[in-house]
Amino acid sequence: MQEIAAAAGVDPATVMALLIKESSLRTMGGGAARTYESGQVVLDKLGVWSALVGHGPSIGLCQMQEKTFKATADKYPGVFEGRSWNEMIYDDELAITAMTYQVKMLQETAEQHQNNSVLTTDQLVAVGYNQGPEKMVGMMSSGKLNEDAQNYVYGQDIRPGYSDFRSITEFAWGGWMNTFDPRWLIV
Repeated sequence: MQEIAAAAGVDPATVMALLIKESSLRTMGGGAARTYESGQVVLDKLGVWSALVGHGPSIGLCQMQEKTFKATADKYPGVFEGRSWNEMIYDDELAITAMTYQVKMLQETAEQHQNNSVLTTDQLVAVGYNQGPEKMVGMMSSGKLNEDAQNYVYGQDIRPGYSDFRSITEFAWGGWMNTFDPRWLIV
């Protein structure tokens, strides 16, 4: 995963935190989740899935919709040549690659707009991944976060948010070691 992030020029901690946030169905459902995702794709091809839930299915370890995969593959054709969205159900490396390059696209979009929100660019990229680049840019412009964005970034009730997973990732990779004080362990 770190190699893919390095090739794309994005922070691997951003990708890992998003991956943890987005992959809960897969990690809890295991093989059954792949069957469920395959069923979503079939129902969508029949025109049923979108009619029921209001959007296309999200599949793979990264829970990506087909239109998002297509936009990412169109922007980076050399990376995704000969690959298709539905392969992500069984190809976790493709899913991670697609997520990583989508993060790159979102970062580039965020850098082109003034940020009037309370979120960092990293947090805005997480919102963009969850809600799409248009909503991300709208929140950057207005400075107002919708409830879904707040819940995605900061968590809700007992469900952790992106920022929680980002902190855990940084800690696991040593990012907090510079600020860690062992005296905190003394009770």
